[in-house]
Amino acid sequence: MNTPVILLLIYLKLHINNFAITNVVVIKDALQVLDVITNYCRESGERPADRTMSTITTTIKSIRVANINDSVVYRIEFADSFPAIIKQNNQYIQSDANYINFSPRALIAQVISCIPGVDTLYTKKHETAIRTGSADFGAAELTAVLRNAKIEIERTQFAAGEEYVVDGETRVHDYDGYSSQIISIIVTERVQSLLDKIIDSVLSI
Repeated sequence: MNTPVILLLIYLKLHINNFAITNVVVIKDALQVLDVITNYCRESGERPADRTMSTITTTIKSIRVANINDSVVYRIEFADSFPAIIKQNNQYIQSDANYINFSPRALIAQVISCIPGVDTLYTKKHETAIRTGSADFGAAELTAVLRNAKIEIERTQFAAGEEYVVDGETRVHDYDGYSSQIISIIVTERVQSLLDKIIDSVLSI
């Protein structure tokens, strides 16, 4: 067994508890080992080693609704600035920014996974919207929950031409940029107390 194969097996062994391996392949040479590692990283969500990653810890100031390229996004503004790709004079350049744009569904999903009680609030609000036609869970609710919250975000840089997957569809980045994954959120004591009361009210039924 050659060295690249051994390295691959060690790699998979170290990550077997964290990621699901869905495809079994026969390794024939070193080049295929590289392909398998690259595909494995892409499918499991792990970044390749040559991509730049940084972690940001800051405070949320506000959430705004913006229209970017005819798509609605939720823009979170933070207390601090960090490296980012911004559009200036119709060109994308490396600079600093104090905000990140999220698709509404992606941000809601990440917030639900990070803050106990938001899933209950979302479910109650969403069910009411379906039954009565009232406003659904959105930017207003996120603003109420997230204002002045402490947040930790993992930022991974990508290059134009790299592939990414959305809802099972493979797409290609048109320009350089950063992907953002929320690691943790700590809301204010008042907000967490209100969320706990929502949970308690449901459990008391």
